[in-house]
Amino acid sequence: MTLAPIDSFLSQRSKAGLLILSTLLLAFMGVVDMLSGPELATSVFYLVPIIIVTWYAGFGMGSLTAVAAALVWLGAERYDGVVYSYAFIPYWNMGVRFIFFLLIAYLLARLHDELRSEEQLARTDDLTGLANPRQFRRETEYEIHRASRYNHPFTAAFLDLDNFKAVNDNFGHLVGDQVLREVSDCIKTSLRRPDLAARLGGDEFALLLPETDVEGAHSILERLQESIRTRMRQHAWPVTVSIGAMTFMRPPESVEEIVRRTDRLMYRVKASGKNNMLHDIYRGPTGSMSGPAARQP
Repeated sequence: MTLAPIDSFLSQRSKAGLLILSTLLLAFMGVVDMLSGPELATSVFYLVPIIIVTWYAGFGMGSLTAVAAALVWLGAERYDGVVYSYAFIPYWNMGVRFIFFLLIAYLLARLHDELRSEEQLARTDDLTGLANPRQFRRETEYEIHRASRYNHPFTAAFLDLDNFKAVNDNFGHLVGDQVLREVSDCIKTSLRRPDLAARLGGDEFALLLPETDVEGAHSILERLQESIRTRMRQHAWPVTVSIGAMTFMRPPESVEEIVRRTDRLMYRVKASGKNNMLHDIYRGPTGSMSGPAARQP
């Protein structure tokens, strides 16, 4: 049995929804605790709503759930009529239980944050903060499936920096790294929230523009190209960018086909003088087309 459906369900719930769910679980636990009496141990089950809320809503919400769990446990004990030698003991026990619940919530929240941090590092390029090739491939595969299901276009583009080797040779690799970071910043500010940018390695970048037709993609890429030109001039770096883009009106068979077609366009730009953009349209296995409107001088 896989937990993926449960994880998917809980991940899609709002904080309010998770709080309602935890309240219902705690109410159920309180009723069970009252009916079973003090002889039957139920402490571990109080952790379930705390774990759920902390993992999916954070430590703050988990702390509130810990308070509620301690109070429900106290209420169940009072209902069962448990007699203590001193009146303060049930409240002391409640405090100890709350501290225990809070500690569990804190450790779980730290674990969650560490896992998310590791996942982020596994998906991103260290130098630029953009996605790495593995993440680009994963997201592109997902976009192919989405395009097949909903019949919408998407655009992929490859970017290669012109004269980047000259920058490394003349100014050093530290300046070369700065160039890559500046270009990455231009990419981030030029793209929309749903778009994906990745550094493939060296001075090559890839873009994935979901649900974007040729006109929309061309507008984004023109804006990006001009942004990079302006930034490079500000630093007096002799760097321009060559772009090969393909708008897929119908999804291709694989990520490899996207890479092959887009990479080919980009190298055609490099071979014809660099500092340009070539944008084609893929309409299916019968072929693709490119027209004057798809070229930027």
